[in-house]
Amino acid sequence: MSSSKLSHQAALAQMPLTEKLAFTPKLLSVGQYTKTFTKTVLTSPVTQTILALLGAPFRNRSTTPSTIKRHVMYTAVRALVDSLTPHQNQYRAPPTDDIYAAYCKIHKLTPESEILQDGTRAHWMGPRNAKKIILYLHGGGYVLPAEPYSFAYLHTLRESLRDSVPAEEIPSVLFLSYDLAPGAQFPRQLIQASALLTHILTNLRVDLSSIILAGDSAGGNLSLALLSHLAHPHPSVPAVSLPEGAKFLGAILISPWADFSTSNPGYALNERKDELTPGFLVKCSTSFLGTAHPHPVDANTNYTQPALAEAEWWDEIPVDDILITGGEDEILIDGVKAVAARLSKGRNGVQLLAAKDEAHEMPLLATMLGEPELGASADMIKSWVKSRL
Repeated sequence: MSSSKLSHQAALAQMPLTEKLAFTPKLLSVGQYTKTFTKTVLTSPVTQTILALLGAPFRNRSTTPSTIKRHVMYTAVRALVDSLTPHQNQYRAPPTDDIYAAYCKIHKLTPESEILQDGTRAHWMGPRNAKKIILYLHGGGYVLPAEPYSFAYLHTLRESLRDSVPAEEIPSVLFLSYDLAPGAQFPRQLIQASALLTHILTNLRVDLSSIILAGDSAGGNLSLALLSHLAHPHPSVPAVSLPEGAKFLGAILISPWADFSTSNPGYALNERKDELTPGFLVKCSTSFLGTAHPHPVDANTNYTQPALAEAEWWDEIPVDDILITGGEDEILIDGVKAVAARLSKGRNGVQLLAAKDEAHEMPLLATMLGEPELGASADMIKSWVKSRL
């Protein structure tokens, strides 16, 4: 059993009975969760969702999402995550390992994983001997396991390349299953990401130049923390040994959670356009750091809140080409733009797309919603990956 699954189960075992009883939805099996996620969100809490649905035709379109479906779904998600504690959010969802097993079952694939010395697992999507690898770090505020649509989006991305890229050139995804907060706080996830990279370089013998580092939301945060650690080794995290001059093939940051402040203008501007809420993010960052919000600036801040690091901090990170995507309708957009600006100083390969009418991590969100077109960010990511194969 993996480290992340053990920590997930341990957290639930310590969850007070009163907290479990206060949570209406029962723990779902992976199959039930995959099939009924949308239904669960739509009915929890019921009142906010019904009001959003009834009022949708009369909503202020300048302050709400562009479609009725998005408006209702975002309202439901906001109400759901705001009403639950981190432990309750973990109680409602199976561990990342189980979601991966369900993904493999759906697509009739044999699960294959890397297992590190401490029990950390990383799961393969695609052949283990692929020429290029996408090292993927999932989102969820560090408190949520990967969702089914995380694997679904990455599957769609890989499949979309088949029309224009030879099968042997399509990158495989190695998906880190990291431990969740509050049971595992910083720097545990960075330790796991660093150990996985060392494993890839040393045991799998993959060159850094054949690896694309990628992550969404908190996974984007962790990707930036890993880059920081490679340039400025954190004293509590084992160093990663890189060959002189070695660099990643590139990095993709999808709506990276770069700043834990909830006072940026985007929070007020997009409070009804996005599926995230300040309250949920405060619970997440508090669980992750173990300090009260607003969090004090300390020696860890450059690793945990990359938008606050000065531009010079990023001078020696081992990557030149970085794609950063975000949505103009997401509450985190200010942090996304801020970290992009810092990374861009002295580096020509940084691209930022702040897409119109897109909320937080829209490629994944559109996958969850079953939208036929995943949006401008998804198109940009596909084009960017294709250009590096």
